[in-house]
Amino acid sequence: MPFESPYSSDSPQLLDWKPWGREVFAQAAEDDTPVLLLLSTTWCRWCHLMDESTLIDPLVVRGIQQSFLPVRVDPEERPDINHRYSMGGWPTVAILTPEGELITGTTYAGPGEMVEMLSNASEIWREYRPQISEEVAELRLNAVALLDQMRSNPDAPPFEDDALATLLDTALLAFDEEYGGFGTGAKFPRPDILFALLALLRLPDRLTSRQARARQILERTVETIAGGGLHDTVEGGFFRYAAARDWTAPHTEKLLSDNAQLTHLLAQAGMELGRPDWICLAGDSLAFLDTSLLQTEQGLYASSHGARDDYYALTTRERRRTAQPPSLHPVTYSSPNAVAGRALVAVALATEDHLLLDRAIDLSDALWERRSERGLVQHAAVPSADCFLEAQIHLLALLLDLAEKDPEPDRSFAARERAGALWGDVDRYFSVSGRCVLLADTAAPADVPTKTLPFYEARLGRLSRTETPPRENALAAACLVRLARLNADDALLERATIMLRQLLPYVTHMGNFAIELAHTALVLRGA
Repeated sequence: MPFESPYSSDSPQLLDWKPWGREVFAQAAEDDTPVLLLLSTTWCRWCHLMDESTLIDPLVVRGIQQSFLPVRVDPEERPDINHRYSMGGWPTVAILTPEGELITGTTYAGPGEMVEMLSNASEIWREYRPQISEEVAELRLNAVALLDQMRSNPDAPPFEDDALATLLDTALLAFDEEYGGFGTGAKFPRPDILFALLALLRLPDRLTSRQARARQILERTVETIAGGGLHDTVEGGFFRYAAARDWTAPHTEKLLSDNAQLTHLLAQAGMELGRPDWICLAGDSLAFLDTSLLQTEQGLYASSHGARDDYYALTTRERRRTAQPPSLHPVTYSSPNAVAGRALVAVALATEDHLLLDRAIDLSDALWERRSERGLVQHAAVPSADCFLEAQIHLLALLLDLAEKDPEPDRSFAARERAGALWGDVDRYFSVSGRCVLLADTAAPADVPTKTLPFYEARLGRLSRTETPPRENALAAACLVRLARLNADDALLERATIMLRQLLPYVTHMGNFAIELAHTALVLRGA
């Protein structure tokens, strides 16, 4: 599977990369050889740098060829693999046993670092093979025990105001007073935090003491994002993140997921806080999506433009004359498209442009057509594509937006009916049975009843383990609150409440990356 780099399309591909699959792991077991897993995306700047330096270095190539079976996976195509094997960023290099368990790994590594890691991993494999086999067996037993424990999870304590206040204060304290945004390192826009702060501003209760501070932080951060280095003022849209604390040195990838979230935020916050300039910027951002990413025949958006620092340093006239604009990754993944649909709804409401609402309905229809035989939305327009929780929940949120905000009763009712049907299928195929009410990140295999086997032997390595990601479960709980109120369904409301309780342990070790839990708690309180 050669990796196409927009920087140098003639780069030599010296390694025989294999796709993830049973065949390569069977070969690894037969040869008693570890697997080298590379997680690498088409748009990632550091992925390309590693491709064009480290992975063509003769010593690196020789080391991999002699001692490993190389497997390459695009984490956008397989978020389930990424979730279980990422070392914290892209690219990820993970050395795995033939059973798919981790031996060691790293993110970006230069040629020298890579040679050293390969040497160390080879030595570990040679010298400690029996111990590694014992550890793999123990890990698999522990995985079964952990899932059994999760399924019999006792009733969690209520998600009290103290937990909500802790989450909100963690986000507020992370604010960078000098430059805006959150943290003092590389700056990501963090729309998840900003949406939670916006929800806080809707809430007339005992947390109002934090509202003035929340509004100040929200406004300052949005202004910094709009006026700083993340915003492409020539062609529109926003870059993924800035390498410097002051929002300079942007990494110039433009992702649908980031831009759709920011468009939604700008439109909704602009409408609720009386900021017509933000609404105007949301319209400009949507125009970028339509101009640069919209795949007209499908009615859906492509996933990304690759990073091109040299291109984005040019003026408008220079860009028009350049022969090599950033590469487009044309795959239309379902999850970010559902987020884009929500952005269309938000801009439609903020600008009173009903044509945009029609487009949001068309987009939701296109995603609805992607459902599998089990009623689940497939990750991409491929018959064999997997069904991941994230896509279901984002489409559910889009359908709820349409159900709540479409002024035409027939269309609103149709969206509500679809939302109910989608939730029924999600509950059927993603729920972890027992007293745990959380959802797995991937649907149970079609031939394995969810409530029977806690451990899917048909899946490779860590994919056989059930994961209940807190972010997606928090988003799901927030959707259930909305669906419960639309249908006057107390059982759904109770399910959402218990889900939030069972997510409570994540608060202590996730910091402001658990902010979706706060957002859900605010929705439960009426925000």
